[in-house]
Amino acid sequence: MADRKRQTTIRTVRELLFTQPLARLYSSPCVGRAGQTSDTQEPFAEVIAEELLRIQVAQLLGSVGISPQRAMPYRQGHDGTVSTPTTPRSATSERRLAIALYNYSRDHGGDCFGLLGQPIDYEVPLQAQRGAGIGEIDLLTQVKEESPGIENARGVYVVELKRKREKSPESLLRSVLQIATYYQQLDREKLLRDYGLYGDPSGYGTHEIRKAVLVFRGSAQEREIQAIKKGSLPNLRRLIEDLGVHLFVIDADDTVVDQGTGPYRPVLQGGGAGVRSVKRVLL
Repeated sequence: MADRKRQTTIRTVRELLFTQPLARLYSSPCVGRAGQTSDTQEPFAEVIAEELLRIQVAQLLGSVGISPQRAMPYRQGHDGTVSTPTTPRSATSERRLAIALYNYSRDHGGDCFGLLGQPIDYEVPLQAQRGAGIGEIDLLTQVKEESPGIENARGVYVVELKRKREKSPESLLRSVLQIATYYQQLDREKLLRDYGLYGDPSGYGTHEIRKAVLVFRGSAQEREIQAIKKGSLPNLRRLIEDLGVHLFVIDADDTVVDQGTGPYRPVLQGGGAGVRSVKRVLL
């Protein structure tokens, strides 16, 4: 999309909706594009969100089916370790960071993640079989206790994690669409059963599984969140609300190092001070 004009952006979105499955919309370069239109100086995310609201994409996503019938469980027996060491390249991946956050929770207690709950797994596969070309949920968290002033706080979050990137940052819009799409592809009853949460006496079987995006403080996505709170991105705000996605900001060290020499255990470099806060954003 070399042409950066407003109408060209809208036309590109419409073409995408006609030429590819809705379940792949989030992966389009157009949706993840940063910056502004050249003619109206509007953020691309705001223009695209306006068009997605017009076509009622939240309702359309409801038609995205669950991944094909699966025998493979969602729970894969992860233990917080990997077979290969963390390298300068892999240290920048959301995959290693998700494992490090999972390990941080195990080492320092789940309450350090606040209303997001305690990470109970990572890299939860959506595909019915390996190599099916469908993604993975970065983190699965569980809120075990009710929180003061928060009605029905207990539940389960499927979380899209985005680390801080100064070069080629992904848009908040893409992350929101991605987790909303993944949510639709989940067999939610099976997910709860696989983790022993379906029909649990504490009520998890009756609570809706929630969607969340977790971004880092100081990231491009957090700056977009601040712009939303200031009223600068009303279409994006409405779209996030329509899709039912919760936003969280984590203030933490995102540098990943290894413990052990094989299997390797990715952890946050900051150790016990690695996670300073995790806050839910109320738009």
